[in-house]
Amino acid sequence: MPGSSQFGAAPEPASGKERRLESWGEIASYLRREIRTVQRWEKTLGLPIHRLRVGKNSSVYAYPSELDKWYLEREPKELKDDEPADDPAPDEPFYKGKAVWLAGMAGLLVLGGFAIVALNWTPQPRKPNSAGWKTSTICAAVPGRSG
Repeated sequence: MPGSSQFGAAPEPASGKERRLESWGEIASYLRREIRTVQRWEKTLGLPIHRLRVGKNSSVYAYPSELDKWYLEREPKELKDDEPADDPAPDEPFYKGKAVWLAGMAGLLVLGGFAIVALNWTPQPRKPNSAGWKTSTICAAVPGRSG
């Protein structure tokens, strides 16, 4: 029956005798992508893949017309000259990037920490020599030598 939904029945392709792509390899080759990319597109973007459940395993297939329609729906729309762009400045200067901004803020934080330490630092007083030697800036006394 054309209007009934029957469990396990394959969906009808757009044209009656359209060829089927019978494996992940054929589907990936048709889309000119890697198999893992096509599998990810099925899970995340709703790529129209059909499955035949046979026992524990299932085989996949797809119709080229459905893949073409899906692909064209996701292609970026070309803007006409009179249409305003959604994003007027897609090529932002490098200094407006989030990573550069965060790196600059981290640098300022480190410099601020150094400034706080430098302003609160006081030199420690010198302790006298434990041996009691006299020292001067010109020459130092050496024990056991007279002179």
